[in-house]
Amino acid sequence: METVNQLGIYLDNHITKNEKFNLYAIDMFFVEVCYNSLENKISGIKSFKSGHLLDRYSNIDNYKF
Repeated sequence: METVNQLGIYLDNHITKNEKFNLYAIDMFFVEVCYNSLENKISGIKSFKSGHLLDRYSNIDNYKF
């Protein structure tokens, strides 16, 4: 988590009923940090370059054509 705090650039978040996901960019990949509000702690950290994990940060569903 120290690397995310020092080098990560905050991009976006996604909030559900019990969890908050923060998305960061570090160099050429993404890091997702999951915070569980019920337990008041970080419950997971994932790193990835692309894929379905980015879909939750897309606002295409809310876009009006």
